[in-house]
Amino acid sequence: MEIADFKNITPCGENCASCEHLISGECHGCKTTEGRCVKMWDDGCYVFACCGEHNVPFCGLCREFPCEWLVTKGNWSGRIVEHQILLADQYIKLYK
Repeated sequence: MEIADFKNITPCGENCASCEHLISGECHGCKTTEGRCVKMWDDGCYVFACCGEHNVPFCGLCREFPCEWLVTKGNWSGRIVEHQILLADQYIKLYK
């Protein structure tokens, strides 16, 4: 896995940098719009809100990870738990 640019990593672990909606200006990324993303959640994202409540930048750093919601509802990625673990490992090595 390439080292992540964490300024573009969303709470759910996606990387907005290459998103066509961000590039076109249609979306400004969930981190700057309080969880609204035209690609997935234009009315606000549960994962964004949850990470805010737990004071973590993304799920993999949460003390409750992996939570039941992420495991059962994280269907945007077939490997969401593994992906979040890899992100957390990178983040810890870079910032802790």
